[in-house]
Amino acid sequence: MKKAMPSKSSSSSSSTSSSSSKSSHKSKYKKIDDGQLRCAFAMFDTNHDGKLNRDEMKHMMTNIGVAVSDRMLQKIFKEASKSGE
Repeated sequence: MKKAMPSKSSSSSSSTSSSSSKSSHKSKYKKIDDGQLRCAFAMFDTNHDGKLNRDEMKHMMTNIGVAVSDRMLQKIFKEASKSGE
């Protein structure tokens, strides 16, 4: 099964012709399969508990050169989790 990362859409685009505008829209993200997604997740999940915590996320983002504050991590996890944890 192929999955694609969500693409960002422009808020100024018109929604009058949804089927024709969607078919001409190209995603800037490459499609990935389940194996690739699992491999990437395993790189983040360093304690292998099947979950990502803030420390694991911060460590990986730092390793790839992305500076992320504790506040930003809190926002990321709050948005990704229904419980906000």
